Amino acid sequence: MRWIQIYCLLILCCLLMGREADSKSVRSPSSLRGHVSDQTGVPIRNAFIVVYSESGGVQPVLRSNGEGKFEVDLGPGFYDVLVGAVAFSPASKRIEVKTGAVVTIDQTLVPDSEHLQDMP
Repeated sequence: MRWIQIYCLLILCCLLMGREADSKSVRSPSSLRGHVSDQTGVPIRNAFIVVYSESGGVQPVLRSNGEGKFEVDLGPGFYDVLVGAVAFSPASKRIEVKTGAVVTIDQTLVPDSEHLQDMP
């Protein structure tokens, strides 16, 4: 009977320690925020943002909102960020995200005049 109590207490401690670790990560997540616009400063809606981690992982594709803004939580590390939109040339940046930091990028996209001529 004593072993069952000790075992239950051990499981409870492990669960509580896991919750504490989760709550700490929620309090100070690392993230990437950004804004996508054209050369005149007009926000680009529905621009796609792809985030590749140095270890080869890829985040789900993000889309900018109506104000050209986007945000994603990331773990610490180095990332390549690709930003693009229909009728614009894509752009990329390499960023470093540190624990608990918020990295902000403002990306200006240039019209892709070469491919615009091919559009109906």
